[in-house]
Amino acid sequence: MPGDRVPVTRFATALGLVVDVTRRRLPTHVQFRSSSRDDPDLGSFIRRRAELERAAHVLLLFREPEEELLLLAGALPFEMVADPGQLLFDAFGVRIHASERSSMPGPVDGVDPRCAEFLVRSDGRIEASRTASDAAGPWTVDDVLALAAWAIPRSAG
Repeated sequence: MPGDRVPVTRFATALGLVVDVTRRRLPTHVQFRSSSRDDPDLGSFIRRRAELERAAHVLLLFREPEEELLLLAGALPFEMVADPGQLLFDAFGVRIHASERSSMPGPVDGVDPRCAEFLVRSDGRIEASRTASDAAGPWTVDDVLALAAWAIPRSAG
């Protein structure tokens, strides 16, 4: 929920770096995704990467193992975290369980392809969030830029 502290602030990326969202000047757009393959939404984020980097960091969390993410390191220019055991999905409360699957369009193996996203301020608090059950759908690049513009002054204060 907006205003709450995120349950995890440090993430180990597939490239071996440790990312701490509370040690950043800009907010972090945390996206939980079931798969790194065939995701049309990522294309717009990649094309508009320069704009995004001026407004927010992008951190992608996938259910896939680290080895698979390493194969995509050149194609996906964002920080990526492997979470095959879905520990982070569970910590953030975004895993879709079998009982919820029937009411949602398109979940894959219990997780919607783009099941949740959070904009996290540099103080570790959630500025905004979206889950698979939200009717508005996934955030666009413009959504993230607008949310980040709002969050930056709040992070500093």
